Amino acid sequence: MATLLDAQAFAADGVWVKPIGTTYVSVLLVGGGGGGGSGRRCGVATNRSGGMGGASGTTVRAFNLPAALLPDPSYPVAVGAGGAGGASQDTNSADGNPGADGAPSSVGPLAAPGGRGGAGGGAVEATDPSLGTTDNTDGRQTMLSVLDYRWGSTPVVVDFLCRGTEQGFNDPTRGYLSSSNWVSVTYAVSSSSTSTTSRLAATNGGQGSSISEGEEYLPPPAVPGIGVAGGAYTAPPTPPEPNAAGSAGTTFASYYGIGGTGSAWQSGGANYPGGAGGLFGGGGGGGAGSTDDVASSGAGGAGAGGVVVIWSYAT
Repeated sequence: MATLLDAQAFAADGVWVKPIGTTYVSVLLVGGGGGGGSGRRCGVATNRSGGMGGASGTTVRAFNLPAALLPDPSYPVAVGAGGAGGASQDTNSADGNPGADGAPSSVGPLAAPGGRGGAGGGAVEATDPSLGTTDNTDGRQTMLSVLDYRWGSTPVVVDFLCRGTEQGFNDPTRGYLSSSNWVSVTYAVSSSSTSTTSRLAATNGGQGSSISEGEEYLPPPAVPGIGVAGGAYTAPPTPPEPNAAGSAGTTFASYYGIGGTGSAWQSGGANYPGGAGGLFGGGGGGGAGSTDDVASSGAGGAGAGGVVVIWSYAT
C-alpha cells in the first residue's frame, strides 16, 4: 500500500527536494492564465466589440510517475505568472489592446504552457462565429492528449488538458470540453483500467460587452464553471449588469481557477475593467467596448498565476 510522504504546492518559483524513500510521484501543473483584451472605442453606428477573455493556463497532470524518471535529488520549479490585461483604449476610432499571454509552469520534464491573451475588441460584429475559434498547437487550443506510459505493472498516465483558444471565447458553447456549462469529462486511468476520474481544468475569461452598428447593447456572455462526476459543482461568476466591472473568477477544488467575466458598458462617462481570473490559471475577462468622446473602453482583466503541486509516495 502506498504511503504519502510529502505534498508540496508552489504558487511561486522554488525548488522541489525529493523526499528520501520516494518511489513515485504525482504532479499537477497549471500555467498562468492569459489577460483579457480591452474593448474597441469608436463612433456611433459602428461595431464596438468588447475584448476577448484570456485563455486559461494549460492543465497537466502526471499520475504514478516513477521516481527513477526524476533521478536528481532536487529540481527547480517555475510557476507561470498570469498575463496582464490589455490597457483601456483612450483614442477615438481605435481597436482595443490585446491581453498578455500567461507564462508556463514547469518542473523537471513536465511543462504546462500559459494561456493566450485575449484579442482586443474590433469592428467585427461581436456575435460573428469566427471569433474565439482560431486555435494553435502550443497549449492554447481546445484539445486533449493523453499519453499512457508503462513502468512495470504500474500504469503511468500523463494527462494534458488544454483550455481555450487563441482569442479566448465569446460564446459559452465554446472553450471547454463538456456539452454543459462546466468542465466535466471522465476518462480511463489507463488503457487496461475501467476506473474513471473527473478531468478538471482552469477555464477561460469571458468577453466584454459590445455595441453593434445598429446601437444594440450586447451583454457579456457567461463563462463556464467547473463540475465533477457525482454532482460537485462550482458555478461561474454572473456577468455584470450594464455599467459595471467584470466579476473575478473563483477557485474550485483548491487548484483550478474559473475565468473572470467581461465588463459591461452601455452609457455614461466611465468604463470598467474585466474581472481577474481565479486562482490558479483562470483567464482574465475582456473589457467592454465604448463610444468615441463618451468613455474610454474597458481594460482587460488580469489572468491568474499558475501552480505546481507535487505528491511524493513510497510503496
